[in-house]
Order: sequence, then C-alpha cells, then structure tokens
Amino acid sequence: MIQRVKIIVNQGRLSESAGEEQIEIALAIIETQINLMPISFYSHLETEARKRIPRDPNDWEAVALALVLSAAIWTEDYDFFLLWVCYLDDINFVTSVIWLILNFIGRFRRC
Repeated sequence: MIQRVKIIVNQGRLSESAGEEQIEIALAIIETQINLMPISFYSHLETEARKRIPRDPNDWEAVALALVLSAAIWTEDYDFFLLWVCYLDDINFVTSVIWLILNFIGRFRRC
C-alpha cells in the first residue's frame, strides 16, 4: 500500500502530504478494523483448504480462515472461481447470485 501511494505521488496524481494522510488513514483502519488471526486458529483445516483450491495451494490460508469463520471470500483472483470455495466478487452482483444458486443446488459446498 505504501509503495502504491508513493507511485501515485511520484506520478503527480497526489500531493506528498495527501499521500501521507492517505497512508495514515489506511493504517488507522487496519489497526482498528482488522483482526489478525494466529495460524493456530485455522491450521487444522490446511488439508481441506488445499483440496478446495488446487490451482494455487499458496492461498490455502485464506480458504482455511474462511472455512473456520464460515465466511465467503471476496476476491477477483481467478484461482478462487469455480472451485470448492465460497467466493463473492465486486465485478457485478450477478456473480454473487449465481454463487447462491449453485450453492443451493449443491455445486458448491456450504461455507
């Protein structure tokens, strides 16, 4: 995030002070709104998570955490699409509706 803001500042699309302010705001949000979970919270689901996302096994932690929290994964990473994981994306609402329909008829496992 910090590198991206620096690039935007260097391109002249944002002043240096505005860039610093954006970084401070983002860090404050991260500190107050995001809970870091220890790997011990979800590591027992590593095998199951790796089965559900064979295209990129390095993503197993996100899948395992979603499984333990019974949560969907909001992503535009194609590795998550049409696999045995629940996902939502913000490309358009239709994808989410399709996910719900497929989940209902058994194409996807319940999260």
